[in-house]
Amino acid sequence: PGVYYVIDTISVNSGDSLRVLPETIFIFDGPYPFEIYGILVAEGTESDSIVFTTEQTGSNRWRGLRFEGSGSSGSRLVYCLIEKGYAIGNWPRNYGGGVFCYAASPSFANCVLRCNSADWYGGGVSCYYSSSSFTNCTISENSTLSDGGGIYCCEYSSPNFANCAINGNSAFHDGGGVWCGSMDYLSSPNFTNCTISGNSASRCGGGLHCSWLSSPMLRNCAIIDNTAGCGGGAYCYCSSASFVHCILSANSANEVGGGMCCYSSLASFNGTIIAFSNGPGFYFENSAGSQIEYCTIFGNSGGNFTFHNSDPFHGPLLVGQPFVLNANADSADIYMNIFVDPMFADTAAGDFHLTDFSHCTGAGDPADTVTTDFEGDPRPNPSWSFPDIGADEHWSGSPVLHLVVSITEGNAVLHWTPFGAGPYSIYGATELFAAGALLATVSDTTTWTDGETASRPWRYLYYVMAEWPGRGRR
Repeated sequence: PGVYYVIDTISVNSGDSLRVLPETIFIFDGPYPFEIYGILVAEGTESDSIVFTTEQTGSNRWRGLRFEGSGSSGSRLVYCLIEKGYAIGNWPRNYGGGVFCYAASPSFANCVLRCNSADWYGGGVSCYYSSSSFTNCTISENSTLSDGGGIYCCEYSSPNFANCAINGNSAFHDGGGVWCGSMDYLSSPNFTNCTISGNSASRCGGGLHCSWLSSPMLRNCAIIDNTAGCGGGAYCYCSSASFVHCILSANSANEVGGGMCCYSSLASFNGTIIAFSNGPGFYFENSAGSQIEYCTIFGNSGGNFTFHNSDPFHGPLLVGQPFVLNANADSADIYMNIFVDPMFADTAAGDFHLTDFSHCTGAGDPADTVTTDFEGDPRPNPSWSFPDIGADEHWSGSPVLHLVVSITEGNAVLHWTPFGAGPYSIYGATELFAAGALLATVSDTTTWTDGETASRPWRYLYYVMAEWPGRGRR
């Protein structure tokens, strides 16, 4: 442990290993990279992290961590801060301002990559023939003069990002938060329980840009408040991106696709919310093969769906046209998409949990195979119900009708009209429309006595929620 000033390029050679202890700080005193061909193990702790930084500015900043070759794939970094790196020069020196992975797959956990930049690709991270893993990491305030302000993935790269925050990054061209694709080879990064927010791109894909045969998978992710010329939330071009139980909200585009822009794409959306975009929710061009099923699309300025030359054949056939009723008896198109307010808890505070009366509850795909939500709660909940739409799995139920409260021998007695076969859950609250506290769950009865009435506040409210096994929210 200690502070080390780095005055030249340092390396871990192939076949060698280096262990860095907690509370070690590397201050790079010039434009020097840290090259890793062997194994680097830098495991800090929550209170004593390991820092890679510089006191220099401009082009004299350090050149980041550079993992090259399979010999470095066993490298591990835990509780590390990687900041102020700068990738500049010819290929590959202009890729990956903070971290560059070439034919190497190191792992990162609880790390922060911030304020790094690249002249070309990947301000924060660049993955090239790499399957690196990032868990509980923050990738923020990174930038690039080309593509992938936060993350850049290409050439058979399939990195995994779990519980990561990708925030406040910018790209002069495409992919403010994330860019993935290639002219020739597949790129398939995976994002699970991640937040992609506040990123920007001058051209396409403020949060995410998927291009050239890429097939990223996003599960339980929130893509929030990103901006771009086209595709404020995400831009899919010649890709087969998958969005499952995601939220795209409050994204903006100056031209088309405030939430999502699909161009010559086979993108798929299942159980996803696209809402409150500044600009149309979806824009389609040559993307009739895209799939949008069991989604909620609502409140997008300029319309929920727009098409190139106003021709709906550029998108999925009859998408957005209400024809049927879903499990909650809400109007839906033939793909079971609904067009109602998702009723988030508090969007201003960044709380995108569903509330009790959200029509997203129980309106998801009954064939869904995603078993948990973004907090690890079981999906669906209860187990016999349909899953919810969005990243949050809310308890499935709805108020019963004709609830009557009477007083018998000093106790409140509740009676209500039967609704399905039950069971019924009884809640108590001290304020109108509050979530309240669960008091009891009963089956095969439509009455319940509150034996604790004497200890309740002077003003107390009850509500009863009915659940319908095998069906959606009722």
